[in-house]
Amino acid sequence: GGGWSRFPPSARHPHSPALAEALVGLHDDVERWRWIQATCDGQLAAAAETGARVGVELMADLPVGFDPDGADAWIDQDLLALGCRIGAPPDDLGPLGQDWGLPPYVPWRLRAAGYQPWIDTLRRLLRHSGLLRIDHVMGLFRLYCIPPGHDALDGAYLYSYGAELLDLAVMEAARAGAVLVGEDLGTVEPEVRAAMAERGVYGYRVGWFADDVPADWPAGTVAMLSTHDLPTVAGLWTGVDAEDRVRAGLPEVPAEDAALRERLERLAGAGGLDDPSSVPVNGAGAHEISLAAHRALAASGSDLVIASLEDAVGQVRRPNLPGTVDEHPNWRTALAVPIEDLDLAGAAEIAAALAERSG
Repeated sequence: GGGWSRFPPSARHPHSPALAEALVGLHDDVERWRWIQATCDGQLAAAAETGARVGVELMADLPVGFDPDGADAWIDQDLLALGCRIGAPPDDLGPLGQDWGLPPYVPWRLRAAGYQPWIDTLRRLLRHSGLLRIDHVMGLFRLYCIPPGHDALDGAYLYSYGAELLDLAVMEAARAGAVLVGEDLGTVEPEVRAAMAERGVYGYRVGWFADDVPADWPAGTVAMLSTHDLPTVAGLWTGVDAEDRVRAGLPEVPAEDAALRERLERLAGAGGLDDPSSVPVNGAGAHEISLAAHRALAASGSDLVIASLEDAVGQVRRPNLPGTVDEHPNWRTALAVPIEDLDLAGAAEIAAALAERSG
């Protein structure tokens, strides 16, 4: 019936003596949720086994935090700064900053607990995956925290024992025979990328942020055009993404939109398109631009190259619009086509463009 903040006072702590009594009456509910977790784990195991037979690894995702009223926060409540929220400071694409509503761990408390929650999480995620993406990897070193009663403009950085957290992640990945990918986007201190490079953790290279061409991108990185927090190719090219932001009540940023479009045209030019600026501003034109940009991506110096499903089918709406909660259907926008029709919607051509990569 809701989060743990609405539990009876006697059950709000996982070590409460009254919890055993509560479990008697809730036995069937608890067992149902345990069954759901076991079923999900079994499905992941089956997917990993199927992939292994054809040489494909699953890539798992480790988010930067969790629901303050969810099970993780209930279990680890003594280690958290409850009431504070993780977010991001203002920048060119998000002048109001971002409030993600997620509670941070108190660094010294997590360290005193032997980092057990961190280790347990890594082991669960690595059990069935060959790659693990660490969302907002800079958060291992510092998190932008917003105090209670304030908005994202009033946050401050909370530093942590980043090298220790990253070392543990590398150790667990090595034990599982997996590879780590760190999402190092946004405000990144130089020592973060240095620590990642020293430990063989892949970083990101994103077309929307790059002033150079993909051919110059370094090894030890994962190349992509966009991310779930940024415009899709079709959304940027047609202007629909800018319209979505205005409808969601976010400030207009025409200069930043123009800069992103200029980068997209440069990528398309690097992919063999003669005059990107003359391509029609519609869905067909966006597909033409996307194909050329993905060809440029295929020739990058990065070790790994990926394309999003949204760009593969020409979707205009991005999965997530930072700075919004209910103003935009974040994480609730279905693909424009069913899985069975991916190839018909252009995904096969995008895959072929990436397959042109040599070496």
